Amino acid sequence: MARPVPDQLASWLGRLTEVERCWVQSRMGARRRSGGEELRGRLRRELLVELVRLRRLSRPDAAARRAAARWPAGVDEAGRGPLAGPVVAAAVVLARRYRLPGLDDSKRVPERRRWELYERLIRDCLAHGVGTASVEEIETRGIVQATFLAMRRALDEVKPPPDFLLVDGFALPGVDARQLALPGGDRRSISIAAASILAKVTRDRLMVELDGVYPGYGFARHKGYGTPAHLEAIRELGPCPAHRPSFLSGLGPPPRPSSRSRRGREGEEVAARHLQAAGWELLGESFRTRGGEVDLVARDGNCLVFVEVRNWGSAAFGPAVASIDRFKQGRLRSTAEIFLARHPKWADLDVRFDVVLVTPGVSGRLLVHRHLRAAF
Repeated sequence: MARPVPDQLASWLGRLTEVERCWVQSRMGARRRSGGEELRGRLRRELLVELVRLRRLSRPDAAARRAAARWPAGVDEAGRGPLAGPVVAAAVVLARRYRLPGLDDSKRVPERRRWELYERLIRDCLAHGVGTASVEEIETRGIVQATFLAMRRALDEVKPPPDFLLVDGFALPGVDARQLALPGGDRRSISIAAASILAKVTRDRLMVELDGVYPGYGFARHKGYGTPAHLEAIRELGPCPAHRPSFLSGLGPPPRPSSRSRRGREGEEVAARHLQAAGWELLGESFRTRGGEVDLVARDGNCLVFVEVRNWGSAAFGPAVASIDRFKQGRLRSTAEIFLARHPKWADLDVRFDVVLVTPGVSGRLLVHRHLRAAF
């Protein structure tokens, strides 16, 4: 149960603006042991320090208005460095002398607080816009030009168009408005800081959505950045369409496959040629998720077939089928569901699970011994 607020503190809180009061109340919990007058004094000092910081953060924005800017916008991006996902930019127009305690560079704000600031900024700002550049645009244009593209798209959403821009980093080409480029601008301008919050939260939401489309990589946790867990997932599963190929080139070669895995890969190639010779359309090979792997995915007429390839040293196919127990079947079905989620265009086809058994021939080369349709 929350402790009651002392009368002196309640009276002081009542004289604050709504945003000041919310910021103070967010900092009260750890300080409730102090007496009412002592607590009020401490919180008041902290609020004064924060308001001084915000006034300092507003200096470039005030200078833009003194330079006859009537509708200045701060512009920033999120997502230049990750290995996956789009780059997102935001443009924000704030009211003159706008103050939002806690507003700062998004990288310096805890995630939960970022979401709170995002909701408040959406309500308070005079105008805002968000733009993105896709993985394909990052790959074809390069990350710098893709970032500029996302920024221009964000500005296109701001109505009326800004007459002055405060841009984090470098000047933005291809725009008519006057502008001021501020390296480290998300810590030097209040409108750029606001744009950094909008861009970061928007991109984080997109990465959470991508985590549902491409499970196993942990996008919801690391947002596409090169964390050890993300790098391990890429090595285990291989990249997905959300990854930026040019950003993966420096990760080094994958581990050298063992002789057993090379033999397994040879068996999958033999099975794939067998299916293609039968007129099947090969759609995927070694499709991996954290929960399992499907060796081959192919289309047989109106049927989408997930194929398990078994490489055995004898001609007996009974043990091969028996080794695909209920647990293994469940993992194959789960992996198939993920494949369909990533490739919805095949979702209308009937689904089947086949087993192809390959064994060494007389020459030692692998041959298809038996193809079991609808094995389970």
